[in-house]
Amino acid sequence: MITLAKPYIPAILWAVIILYLSAFSGPQIDLNFSFIAPDKVSHFAAYGLLSVLVGWGYFRQQFRLKEKKELSIKVLLIILVIGFTYGVLMELMQYLFLPNRYFEYGDMFANFIGSLFGLVIIRIYCLNIK
Repeated sequence: MITLAKPYIPAILWAVIILYLSAFSGPQIDLNFSFIAPDKVSHFAAYGLLSVLVGWGYFRQQFRLKEKKELSIKVLLIILVIGFTYGVLMELMQYLFLPNRYFEYGDMFANFIGSLFGLVIIRIYCLNIK
């Protein structure tokens, strides 16, 4: 069981970091974007990286099993669901258990768009390794 999870260790560690950052208020980033909130950029980046790391784990697992390295639509959707679901769970955790944190639909949207962008990066990677 541990050997099956080994390729996903970077994704799991990053998910723990997201959990920590979601649970504890860090320093506020003071960037002056007039068209987008810096908070949304950080959500986009965090969940984009999570999707990339899950996809990378999948590739490492396939390489270890000596199977062909392809990403089907089903695998891409699973990666997207993992990222989006984790983002929703983090927002619910903030709403239910953390009095100084808030549930925001905008954050969930940024998480989703970041996860989609991560899939694009994964797909580009797939096309370049064939």
